Amino acid sequence: MPQSSTSPRICCSGTCTAPGHEGPAFIPERWLRDRSAGEFDEEDIGALAVPVPTAGELSEALRTHFRFLADLEDDERVLAQAREQDRPLALRLLGALPGARLVDAGLF
Repeated sequence: MPQSSTSPRICCSGTCTAPGHEGPAFIPERWLRDRSAGEFDEEDIGALAVPVPTAGELSEALRTHFRFLADLEDDERVLAQAREQDRPLALRLLGALPGARLVDAGLF
């Protein structure tokens, strides 16, 4: 596969991957949408919850508990993209957490 000068790729044995571990773009609406029964593995859910909640109950719980994703601050939106080049921002924000617990923790 040819390499693009604007999007470097790592290629090995015909398989090409983007640098780092980038996943799909972070789109809050994807996580906050109503979900159907087919999107949940009832067997897995049954191993974790008794009684097993309905797909509607699970969908509502996801939207309720992850509603904060729709209101991220600018730095949080950057970090939600999970890009390697934003690591310095993540480390700076961790070091600035209240209580200064991580200031001298040797984060790198």
